[in-house]
Amino acid sequence: MRHRISYFFIAFLFLLFNITTYAQRVISLEECIEIAQKNSFDVQEAQNKFLQSTYQYKIYKKSYLPSLSLSGSLPAFNRSISKITLPNGDEAFVAQATGAYSGKLALKQPIPFLGSDFIISSGLQRLDLYNDSISTSYLSNVINLGISHSIFGYNSYKWGKKIEPLQYNEAKQIYVEEMEEIAKKTVELYFNLLESQSNLNIQIYNKLNIDTLLNIVKDKYSVGKCTEDEVLQLEVNLLNSELQILKLNNTIYNNERALCDFLRLDTNKLFTFAPNLFEIDKIDIKRAIDENYENSSMELNNKRQVLEAQINLAKIKSENRVSVDLYATFGLSKNDASFRETFKTPLNQEVVTLGFTVPIFDFGISRSKIKQAELKVSNVIISIEQANLDSKREIIDIINQINILSENIVVVKKTKDLAEKRYEISKSRYENGKIGFLDYSNAQSDKDKSTLDFLQLLRKKWELYYKIRKLTLYDFKTNQKITYKE
Repeated sequence: MRHRISYFFIAFLFLLFNITTYAQRVISLEECIEIAQKNSFDVQEAQNKFLQSTYQYKIYKKSYLPSLSLSGSLPAFNRSISKITLPNGDEAFVAQATGAYSGKLALKQPIPFLGSDFIISSGLQRLDLYNDSISTSYLSNVINLGISHSIFGYNSYKWGKKIEPLQYNEAKQIYVEEMEEIAKKTVELYFNLLESQSNLNIQIYNKLNIDTLLNIVKDKYSVGKCTEDEVLQLEVNLLNSELQILKLNNTIYNNERALCDFLRLDTNKLFTFAPNLFEIDKIDIKRAIDENYENSSMELNNKRQVLEAQINLAKIKSENRVSVDLYATFGLSKNDASFRETFKTPLNQEVVTLGFTVPIFDFGISRSKIKQAELKVSNVIISIEQANLDSKREIIDIINQINILSENIVVVKKTKDLAEKRYEISKSRYENGKIGFLDYSNAQSDKDKSTLDFLQLLRKKWELYYKIRKLTLYDFKTNQKITYKE
């Protein structure tokens, strides 16, 4: 009688559990992924990294625009003893006290195709000499036009125009790939919880059945229709099942906490998680390889690495060969003791400097540096080719696994259905004394194993699917590219 009461109590709890579960909000795997890609700390980190690249690209774009600056000193006071040249040509140490004021407004405009800078400036200086009386003079630079150009030098503007857009596009693709990595991480946490919940349901169901069978076997034992060994075995199984339920409840709590923390959901609210059946049967390998080449950040990363090596080579070549630097300015300036007079009839002021450096002999250091940089370019190309082969092999391996899993899932689903049907038949036959406990136990084990096997195969396929999505940035369900959405 005691066991019958226990059975009905457990059945009541199980029913209550199902009613509570039914009242909870059911969240599918795809919903979890959507929540994770909006709420998780991982997505915030990915967004911040991408914003850094966005600002870097804005800085690059605006570096081609003119810039206006104002500089000066207000004032620069100096009291010292200095050596000066007297009107008769002699030199003497003279105590001086001066106050200098200056201001300069400059407009700088890069000339990208030349790698030069064009500058327009205007400035004013005032000098006060403190002796027995104060004497003041002014120097105005009404306008100065200047250009600075390295004729054979490294053109940072030209190379920047090549690499900066490439880096920005790479950052976009990396951001999309990180979204797919978040999806893959969600799949792992989701199925951790789902497997533990499924295992708990199996154990609760088995416990109810064991409890029922234990009552039947005890009744049989009392009339000598079964052995004590069967009674003891069922009691051991019942205790083991209770122990597993306790362990699984703790595991479920930890897994649910991990998933909800990752999704940043309130763990005090009640949620039910249900798996989605996989809709993709097979993926074409050639299509995946083509999409990987066109969409992934790896290809952009490869181009950037080659370009960076070529930039390094261009710098080293410019530093180790003949260099000619041109600096030229034309301006109008005038000095006078009167502020207003400094702007009347200013005088021409021209400066032209053509500097050059010719390396004559350095024991072959320059040549060795250039060869070293050329080898670096070659090594980068070789490593990229190897990386492309590795990536291609990885894609083929993942798709082969997905395609095999598609077939395995169908087989295991059928096995699961048959194992559940066999278990119900075996349970009924055992109750009627037509089979032994070992046959019944084997049927139960096969049922439990097939259920968990099906869930694990489903988990593996979802993980591989989001892995191939990350590598190809392609949605094989909708047959669309996965792109960055501003």
